[in-house]
Amino acid sequence: MSFSVSSSPAVASDVWHSAAAKYPVGSVLRGVVGSVTPYGVFVLIVEGVDGLVHTSDPGLALHGMPEVGEEIEVRIDLFDPARRRVGLGLISR
Repeated sequence: MSFSVSSSPAVASDVWHSAAAKYPVGSVLRGVVGSVTPYGVFVLIVEGVDGLVHTSDPGLALHGMPEVGEEIEVRIDLFDPARRRVGLGLISR
């Protein structure tokens, strides 16, 4: 899922590739919760790119489910710009 507002697929692709270069797997960063779903929490990484903390993530059990708009600390576990997927692990709230 992406919050991208780009009108061109090429521009959206550039955003994803730039974000992947800036935040390689293992990076820890703070992001804002964009939505909470039955299968996890979507967190905005950079404008146009969001990632998922899946409900099976141990951090959610430890720290609880964050709310929309809350800033949380996450770790990049997977970054696949070609498929527009970012897997995240919750570090702290």
